Amino acid sequence: MEEYKVFSEEEEEIYDREIYILMGKIKDGMHIDEACREISTDDPEMKQIIEDDILKIIIANLHYQQGMSLEDVAKELDIELQRVKETQKIMLEDVMHTLNEEGINGSSSGMTH
Repeated sequence: MEEYKVFSEEEEEIYDREIYILMGKIKDGMHIDEACREISTDDPEMKQIIEDDILKIIIANLHYQQGMSLEDVAKELDIELQRVKETQKIMLEDVMHTLNEEGINGSSSGMTH
């Protein structure tokens, strides 16, 4: 099973700031890959987590909240459908991991990515 990183308070602040900035750039029309190249962190692990999570957030918004098909999500983002499908699979694995970690009670030991 994949290990999930537990962020320090400082890392959480960096993560939140970069996700906010990326969402703004993408909303303003920047391609997701171009926006991700501008992530402002020297930590390659953090950069990868942010890149992965921004795509998850956008898929969740477009597919699950707005009801857009995965094919249309790929078109909207101008990325390959396979990338969207692979990310969706990881999202479902993340949900299962969270359910297994938190159990029915919903208790959690902290933010993980």
